[in-house]
Amino acid sequence: METETIALALGSTDDEGEKPGNGALRRRQFNEDLSDCEFAGIVGSSAALAEALDLVRAVAPTDSTVLIEGETGTGKELIARAIHQCSNRAQRAFVSINCGALAPSLIASELFGHERGAFTGALQQRQGRFELASGGTIFLDEVGELPAEMQVALLRVLRNGNLNVSEARAPSEWMFA
Repeated sequence: METETIALALGSTDDEGEKPGNGALRRRQFNEDLSDCEFAGIVGSSAALAEALDLVRAVAPTDSTVLIEGETGTGKELIARAIHQCSNRAQRAFVSINCGALAPSLIASELFGHERGAFTGALQQRQGRFELASGGTIFLDEVGELPAEMQVALLRVLRNGNLNVSEARAPSEWMFA
C-alpha cells in the first residue's frame, strides 16, 4: 500500500489567533467536500483552528497517514478523532495509545500482539493495537518516548501498511490516520 503523509501542526496561538512562527500548517488540496463534518469536543474560533479544521476536512477522505504535531494539551487526539469521524473509517475502531506509558518489556506485544508461546507467560494469542484498529484509525501519542528500535518497527508498519506478526498468520492490512 502506498501512503502519503500529511502533517498538521498544532500549538498555542497569540492574541490575534495566529500561530507562532515555529510551525506553519502544511496544506494539501483534495477534491472531496466535507463541509458538513462535525467536530465533537473541539471548541474555539481562532484562524489557526479554522485552518486546522479545514485540513481535517481535506485529509479525512484520503487513505493518507497523518502526522499531527503539537505540544501537550493542544488537542492532537481530538484532531485525530475528528479525522476518523469524518472519514470512511468512522464506523470502524478508533484506537488511541499513549506510547510513553507502555512498559518497555511490553511495547512490542501491546502494539503488534503475539502468538501463544512466543515468550514466557504468553499463554494465548493476543491481538496488538494495530490489529484491533484494522480498517479503522490508530492514534499513537508520545511516539518519541519509544526506544529507537521500536520507532523503526513503527515506521516500517506505517510505510508498508501491514504487519506480519508471524509466518503462521497472514499479514493484516490497515488504514490509519
